[in-house]
This record gives sequence, structure tokens and C-alpha cells, in this order.
Amino acid sequence: MEANPKNIFTIKVEDGKPGKDGRPSVGPVFRSSLAKDGFPPLEADMHTSWDVFRTAAGKYPNNRMLGWRPFKDGVVWPYLWKSYKEVYDEVLQAGSALQKLGLKPGSRVGIYGTNCPQWIVAMQDKKIKEILSPNCKSAKRLKALVTFTSATSEQIREADQIGMKMYSWNDFLKLGKDNPAQPCPPKADDTCTIMYTSGTSGQPKGVMLSHESHAMYVKGVDLFMDQFDDKDLNALRDDLMELKPTLLVGVPRVYERIHEGGILKAIAELRPLRRVIFNALYNRKLASMKAGHSHKTASPFADMLAFRKLEYLEKVYGFPPLVEDIWVYGDSFRSNLVAVVNPHEENTMKWAESNGYKGSFDEICKLEGLKEYILKELTAVAQKNKLRGFEFIKGVALDPKPFDIERDLVTATMKKRRNNMLKYYQPEIDKLYKRLEDQKNAAKAR
Repeated sequence: MEANPKNIFTIKVEDGKPGKDGRPSVGPVFRSSLAKDGFPPLEADMHTSWDVFRTAAGKYPNNRMLGWRPFKDGVVWPYLWKSYKEVYDEVLQAGSALQKLGLKPGSRVGIYGTNCPQWIVAMQDKKIKEILSPNCKSAKRLKALVTFTSATSEQIREADQIGMKMYSWNDFLKLGKDNPAQPCPPKADDTCTIMYTSGTSGQPKGVMLSHESHAMYVKGVDLFMDQFDDKDLNALRDDLMELKPTLLVGVPRVYERIHEGGILKAIAELRPLRRVIFNALYNRKLASMKAGHSHKTASPFADMLAFRKLEYLEKVYGFPPLVEDIWVYGDSFRSNLVAVVNPHEENTMKWAESNGYKGSFDEICKLEGLKEYILKELTAVAQKNKLRGFEFIKGVALDPKPFDIERDLVTATMKKRRNNMLKYYQPEIDKLYKRLEDQKNAAKAR
């Protein structure tokens, strides 16, 4: 099968070079395949960080942008939010205030702080004290100091003594609001920020990132997502069922595909009555979660009937020596699980010989004695792993032929196609449940 060129994410643009004259060797240089012929053009009117922010604020003025959680008197309060429009207005005020203080294009502004509000409150006073200390020679080069918290009259007086103007954040914004000025947009090749490394593998150093590089992120996301088409998402359900990720990150289209191709499709394939019951259990669990219960504790009853972890059980029940493979099935209308087992041929034939049975492997798999023995083995596994009562398998059917692609029971990567398996083994499943029902009725009659 030929490789899909869309799935080649990097290309080599320069060969490695051997070490020479005491200089270390250099490995080959790789570049994203999206830029193999040079960097792609930016989006129109999106050449700087300011363009990206201005455009977003224009399109989504009322959307949440910045959120923080107040921490007061040892109590964590609900999140507070500022919209894009509110932040945009503050940015204009901050820019106007900087111009009022005499800043021009090319001037330098240092921002020293953390991104957690309560850390700022805890640390800010100590840092201000060090900056305002007479022993801090570097502070004499500063023209103005803006603190994220309020500034005391004493701090303002100390700043004046070393020729520095000091403002609280609110006073700083008010300065800009009272003295509005037109924005001075940056150019694409202007330095936007300096990203410092920690120095883990050497001396710490700063990387100058341009406004253009930030704007390229927006273009890059579109280009990157264009590499993936719906074909790549068709196998997503099988992969999720196999991998069982703890955390899944994706764009909205990924979740739409999961919902459409996985959940809705599976529900649509249910019998009408089972679909009604599933929806009732789903709504019950959802209502419980909306009432404040966690996903785990919202409705154990619904979990037991509708969201049973059969794949986990198949791994648990796969340990007995006579079990080569197993498919566990639970009918929502029944209180018991049943299973179809592929017996291990070599171990099964050894069992048959030790118990006085003769015949081919197919003939041995038809023995009721073998079914009973395997069921006892599965019960012992359930007890050893402390499974709950409804997770015990109560009936088994044996298939000497492994689950295969030819019967469309598994995928090319040997993942079970559960809906197809149910259709194929439906007669055996019905017989198992009929036998269990008869046994239950006979027990009641006694």
C-alpha cells in the first residue's frame, strides 16, 4: 500500500555535516512539509499579534477571553471573566498610557509577574520593595513602574525620590483613558517577545520571537488541519475503544465524528425497545450529573445496564489456558452476561485426552462437558478478580474457528466488530439466554 503523501509531516532540506577541525558534527535539518517550498503566505490582514487580537475582538466581542478565580480568606471563589471587548478596551487604555509616559516605537517595556492572580498578590510587595530599595542601581534606569496590585502612598513617595513614577494598575488604565491616543501597530518583523530557556543544557538564553511568527500560528493551524480528511476519522471509534485514552484533545470536527459515527450509529442499530431504554438511562445519568453528581457517582444503575465495560472484562476473562479469545455480550434486558469463546486448540485437545474424549477439534468443541468446564474456569477468574455479580458470565457458546476478517468479525488490526459479531452469533446468544431463563423458571418452580 502506497503511503499517503499527506501523512508525511517533515522533509529533509539539508544533509548532516561531519565534525571537522574540532567542530562538532551537525545532524540533518528537517522542515515541516507544509513549508518545503518556503513559508506559506500569512492570512490577509493577519501579519502581527495585534492583528490576530484585533480581528478576534472584532468577530467575537462578547466571548470570554480572560478568566481568573479570586482567592480570598482561604476561600476559592467562582471564576470571573472579561470578554474580548473588555480586554480590547483595556489594551487601548494601556497603550495610550504608555504613550502618555513618553514611550515610542522601539521603546522597551518589561513585564515581570506570574499568570496566577493569588501568586501576584503574595509576591508583588516583596518585589516592589527590592526595586524601590536605594541599593538597586538598575532601578534608577526605570522611568515608570506599574504594579498589578494597588500602590501605597509610601511606595509612590519612595519611587519619586529615585525619579520614578509609580502607578497602580487601575491608575495606569485611568491615565490612558483620560489621554486617549491612536494605536501604534507593530510591523511584522518587529520583536514581539523574548522567550527565555531555562538553561538545562547550557547557559540560559533568550529567543527573540517576531510578531510574524505569532501570526503564523493561526495560518499553521489551518494548514495542519487540512492534512486530515474524514477518511482518517472513520477508524477513530475502533482506535478509541482499543486505546481507551484518559484524555482526548481534538477540534470540534473530531467530536462530531465520534458522536455521529460512533454513538448515534450504535444507538440507531439497537432494537426499538432497547433504544428507548438506553435513552431513558442516558437521560437519568445526565440529570444526575446536572444535579451535581460526578460522572462516576451520577447513576451506578445506568452504568450497570447501559455503560458496562465489556472490553475490560474480555481482558480479565482471557487468562484461562483453554481460552484463546472471548467476546462478552450483555443484553440490556437481561441481568446476565454471556460469551462466545474461541478455545485454545492445543490446550483443549490436552483437556480432551485427559478426560477420555476423542475426536477432531471441531467435534470436541461441541461437547457440553467442555462448555461446562470453560464456564467454571471463567467463574473462577471472576471470583479471583472480585468482579461484581452482574459481571459474571453465566453462559458460553464455543466457536472452534477464530474470530476472523473473512466473516467481518474483526478489523484488519484484529479489533472486534461488535455489531457484526452480534448479528453473526445471534442464534447462539438467543439459545444461551433461553437456557438461562428456563433454568431460572425451573428454580422458581421448586
